[in-house]
Order: sequence, then C-alpha cells, then structure tokens
Amino acid sequence: MPINTVCSSDLNLNALHEAVDGGHLSVVRTLLEPGIEADTFTWTGRPALHIAIDGRNDFITIALIEAGAALDARSRTGHTTIQIVAIVGNAQIVESLIEHGADVNAKLPDNKSAIEMAAAGRQHPKRKRVYHKIVSILIMSGADLVSETEEQAEVLHA
Repeated sequence: MPINTVCSSDLNLNALHEAVDGGHLSVVRTLLEPGIEADTFTWTGRPALHIAIDGRNDFITIALIEAGAALDARSRTGHTTIQIVAIVGNAQIVESLIEHGADVNAKLPDNKSAIEMAAAGRQHPKRKRVYHKIVSILIMSGADLVSETEEQAEVLHA
C-alpha cells in the first residue's frame, strides 16, 4: 500500500496523520524519510503539524518542522501554525517555528495575530508566565504591536 493512501476514509487520514495522532515518533520519522508529503490535510482542514501541536507532542512537532512542513499552512478556520501554538501556549515550539521562518505577523480574517492570542492567554492564572514568555518571544522576533481595533489594543496592553 502506498504511504499516502488514506487509512481512515471518514477522516481522510493517511499513515502520517495516524502516526502523528497516535504519538508514534519513530513511525513519523520513518514515514518522513522517503519524502512523504507532510502537508496533506484531513477533511477538517488540519495538516499533520496542527495535529501534533493539538496533541501537545513536542518531539513530533519538531520532527515535522525540521522535515519542512509548511509553517504557515492554515486550518479551515484560518489559523496558522504559530497562532495555534500561541493559543496552546508552548514557548519552545514558538521559538522553533520562528527559527524555521514562520510568519509572526500572520493574521486571521478578523485581524487577530499570534501575539494577540498569546496576550489573551496571560489571563490564565496558572499559565500566565508561559504566555508572557510567548509574547516576549514574538516581540523580540518582530511581531507587529499595532492593533486594528480598540479591543485588540486592550488585549495587548493588559
């Protein structure tokens, strides 16, 4: 069976999606070696990289980034990878994405950016430091601090 063959037809998952979703790092690495397309999307519009991030699997996320996964691929909701990581709250992955060229200023259709998502996360009492660190990383990496609306400005300056 070819590697890109759909394994689960109801979700349009290929072998890579299945391995990422299952947290199988060695299988992911094996699949990436022959040059499998790391950016195929499930029917819900999620590339393997987004699945790894949602599953909070840092090792697989980094393997996909290093294998050349499209860092600015958008989900069906319009979120880029760095925006999803800013929401999840993972400073190490934010740094890795930036090192590999992710766009820190990508905007959603409503003009929200990764820095605004991380700034909103600072309201979370137990993870405040993580979100503060992400905001700092994004600022140091050239994230745009100009807000489109008053609401967005409030979030950034809170």
